[in-house]
Amino acid sequence: MKVILSRKGFDGEAGGYASPIFDDGTMQSLPIPSVGGNRCFSELQSVYKDYSIYDLMHGINNCYKYARYKRKLTVRSACHLDPDIYKSAVKRERGWRAGFGQGGAAEKVLQRCEIGHDDLFLFFGWFKEYSEDESGRFIPIPHSDKHVIFGYMQVDFAVRSLDDLPNYMKQHPHAKRVCSDNTIYVARKRCSWDPSIPGYGTFNFDKSLVLTKNGEKRSRWKLPAFFKGLDIEYHNQDSWKNGYFQSTARGQEFVIEENTKVTKWAQGLINKNYK
Repeated sequence: MKVILSRKGFDGEAGGYASPIFDDGTMQSLPIPSVGGNRCFSELQSVYKDYSIYDLMHGINNCYKYARYKRKLTVRSACHLDPDIYKSAVKRERGWRAGFGQGGAAEKVLQRCEIGHDDLFLFFGWFKEYSEDESGRFIPIPHSDKHVIFGYMQVDFAVRSLDDLPNYMKQHPHAKRVCSDNTIYVARKRCSWDPSIPGYGTFNFDKSLVLTKNGEKRSRWKLPAFFKGLDIEYHNQDSWKNGYFQSTARGQEFVIEENTKVTKWAQGLINKNYK
């Protein structure tokens, strides 16, 4: 089993601000904006109370604009709902299964590393803590920015042909050829190491899910010692600094060399935090 640390959700360009961690520990990854997306932020139910993703964006950023496209946020503002691992985000077709799409250079990395059946994605992103006031506005907590693992998906199979897609997959943003090497990775129904655990899911906040080293910039990570010496895509041994691992600002799919300790580490995070 190979483990992939997969960067997803709002970042400095796609979205322009951090996804939220709320007072009760709920984490909501914000799907990146997409002019041609097939979903609108206003259509998506968040996992926090009864807010839509659109409502959260209003409360976090006074709703006016989001970065990259510099467009005003409206009820028609579209997004790229991927990875699609929040089951309650929209009404689902019968038989729906979680999925994650990739293409272009990032997919070439996954293909070169032969990512497929039983390999495990750990999705992480830029998060910040927020406190909700009485008016429903979200107040950012200073100095709380960090990279956090917010979800996971164990692969059952990959789909590279868009012919005869099942109905439940047709609403995925990669159900149309959005880029070269377009691929949809479909989740297992249950995890291979423990059938009582779903093959995909999201987490509430826990310190064990934080990649960022305490007191450092969010790109400086505190990986376990057994990661040192392993091949990690987009990185090399120079990424190990005095006291931290410097994660790269470029790249999405950080495939880690197959290793028993890494596998047990990833499985342990899921065993402890899945909901």
